Amino acid sequence: MPILEYTTKLSKGGPNSMRSVVPQEILKLLELEQGDSLHWKVIIEDKITVEVNKARSS
Repeated sequence: MPILEYTTKLSKGGPNSMRSVVPQEILKLLELEQGDSLHWKVIIEDKITVEVNKARSS
């Protein structure tokens, strides 16, 4: 059972990308602030799973 479930719309980001809003509850869970980076990981097995984490500071 998911903790959170959202549907968001995509908008034009650039010539080869799209943008979406990160919901406030996700910002709180990941302790995100403006300027932080997200790390995306896509796993394809029996289904497609996308993991999103706050990227570590370098």
